[in-house]
Amino acid sequence: MQPGVETPSVANYIELVRVNSSRRINISLLTDAGVATDVDESVLPNGDPAGELSVEITTLMGEASIFTESYWPNPVPDTRRLKRAAPGNYYFTLGESNIAAGDNSQETANTGTFVGNWHARTDAISEDVYRTQVIEIVSPHVLALLPRLRLMLDKSLKVVVPSQQCYLGYTDGQLVLYLRSAVEYINSFQPYVQFQLEMFPSMTHGEILLQAAMYIALQSQLNFSIDTDVPSFSDSGHSFVLQHVQPISAYVSQLRTELENRIPKFKLHFVRSGTISVELKPDYAFAALMSAAPWGSVFKNMFVAR
Repeated sequence: MQPGVETPSVANYIELVRVNSSRRINISLLTDAGVATDVDESVLPNGDPAGELSVEITTLMGEASIFTESYWPNPVPDTRRLKRAAPGNYYFTLGESNIAAGDNSQETANTGTFVGNWHARTDAISEDVYRTQVIEIVSPHVLALLPRLRLMLDKSLKVVVPSQQCYLGYTDGQLVLYLRSAVEYINSFQPYVQFQLEMFPSMTHGEILLQAAMYIALQSQLNFSIDTDVPSFSDSGHSFVLQHVQPISAYVSQLRTELENRIPKFKLHFVRSGTISVELKPDYAFAALMSAAPWGSVFKNMFVAR
C-alpha cells in the first residue's frame, strides 16, 4: 500500500488458503519513496487517531462479514488479531482460534472466495489508502491438480519472480485461477449441466478440465508474447528474433477446436435421460363412450345428438 503512486486498488496476486487450515494474510505499508513505515499510534489534540489501519474480510458477494478489526485505534490491544510483524508489515491469521475474540476455526471450513478490504493512513497528514485482496479457500482436491497442470504447461523452466517483474512462469494462485476459468468455460457449453471446481469429477474426467485450463493459460501466455516478442533486433552485426505469437496462436486454435468438439460430448454423460408421463383423467372412459356412441343415442336422463 503505497500512497501517491497510481496502482490498482486490487492486489495482483491472490492469497491461497487450504480448507480447514490457517494462514497469515499480510500487508506492507510503504511511503511514496517505497520505504516501509508503521502506523502512527498517537492521538491528535482533538482526540482523533493520527494513523489508522483496519481490515474487513467478507464473502465474495459482500453479504456476510467474516472478520473485521482495526489495528489502531483499538480499545483493547491485547486482543488484537491484526498484528505487527516488522516495520511497515502487518498481518492476521485467517482460520486461527482465538479465545478472546471467539472461535474462528470455521473461517476456512468451506471452499470459496473471500475478499479482504484494507484501509490505512500512516499519519495525520498522509492520504487514506484502500486496497482489496482476493483470498481463495481451496480443497486438497484442487491442490492435487496443480502439479498435473504445471506439468502440462511448463515443459521448459519458466521462472516467475513477481518482485523482479519476471512473469514467465505460473504461481500456484495463477494455476487455481486458470482451473476456475476452465470450469466456467466448460459450463458455457450446452447441454445445461453445470460443474463447480471442487466437485468436478477429476478422478474420471480430470484430463478435459486440465486441457481447458491449459487453453485459458496459453491465452494469457499469448498476450504476454504479444507484449514481449522482438520481431527483429540487430546490434553491431549481432541479431536475434523472439517470436512466440505464431506457434502459441496455432496451438491455442488447435486446443479450442478440440475442446469445442469434446466438451458437449463430455457433458452428455451427465444429462439425465428424458421421461414422459401420461395421466388419464377421471372422465376418460365416459368421453370415449360418448365419442363412440351413434347419433341420437339415449342414455339415462340424457339425450345425445351430434
